[in-house]
Amino acid sequence: MSKLKWVGIGLFFLVMSLLFIVIDLFNRIPENELVPSFSQIRDIEERKRSFFEYMRPIVEMENARILKKRKRLLLLQEKRKRGEKLTDWDMKWIDRFIVEFRIKADPLNEDELWAELKKRIDIVPVSLALAQSANESAWGTSRFALKGSSMFGQLTFSSREEGIVPNRRDPGARHRVAKYHGVSQSVASYIRNLNTHSAYERFRELRYQAREKGEEPKGYDLASGLLKYSERGEAYVKEIEEIILRNKSLMEAK
Repeated sequence: MSKLKWVGIGLFFLVMSLLFIVIDLFNRIPENELVPSFSQIRDIEERKRSFFEYMRPIVEMENARILKKRKRLLLLQEKRKRGEKLTDWDMKWIDRFIVEFRIKADPLNEDELWAELKKRIDIVPVSLALAQSANESAWGTSRFALKGSSMFGQLTFSSREEGIVPNRRDPGARHRVAKYHGVSQSVASYIRNLNTHSAYERFRELRYQAREKGEEPKGYDLASGLLKYSERGEAYVKEIEEIILRNKSLMEAK
């Protein structure tokens, strides 16, 4: 076999090796996305501390992404208040936000649209996200957390989305617990859910009211806007509030 053919074969295998590496990188979950074995931590306080330390930076990272979008929105709003004409590029950002945050713009006048954008493009307080993830994932030990990185108990009814069938699902029911390729994806889905779903209008209104007063939204204050997050309603809200109150020092420790 000629030297040129050997070179060709070598290049072929090199390209195929690189292709498999790329495919593997896209398909596997990064090690820091795998939920740790919190159940192996026997001390309850230490388990809680470890859980919060694991979840906090992931929530903060997703909040930082939201804040970048909110900053752009507020800059555009200031430009509008000064009477400056928004450019085509500015309007493309507005259109993008309308689609991303699922706003039905047709029935809204211009002022209502801007108010709705401000209500939806905002963070979820870290304490609230930590409390809900602790509650919904049994402090990171549930089957859904370990097998599907599902930290907030979100459901899916779509056959096109990955999910895990609950053990006690009623006959004929179609829902599954959403499955994610990493905890950061679960956190992003949770925040998007609170920022867009009609069930959480009250949550967004409370957050908006705090912003309008110049206050930083607090998890405990916004928990009452989550009555529809669980079938348990008020009892669920009280449970989330209790988790925030009882674990305040652990949540804030860094």
